[in-house]
Amino acid sequence: MANDAVYDSENKAHVIHDKKLDALEDLIEGANGKPDLVAYWYKHDLERIKVRFNVREIKTSKDIEDWNDGKIPISRRRLS
Repeated sequence: MANDAVYDSENKAHVIHDKKLDALEDLIEGANGKPDLVAYWYKHDLERIKVRFNVREIKTSKDIEDWNDGKIPISRRRLS
């Protein structure tokens, strides 16, 4: 399973491993303090990222300004 969780017939996510989050942590550490933009596909991805990392979602023009100014170390954006 490439993803770290699967959904059941009631749309509840069941975690099967943490490999994706471990890889994300390696990438963040490898950035040496430079901002990271994190994209995700599934609701459970977002929930688990928020639990493991201190993140801020880019939603407003102020968020974009802060991102461009390097004030947001890790950001997340859902892919549609």
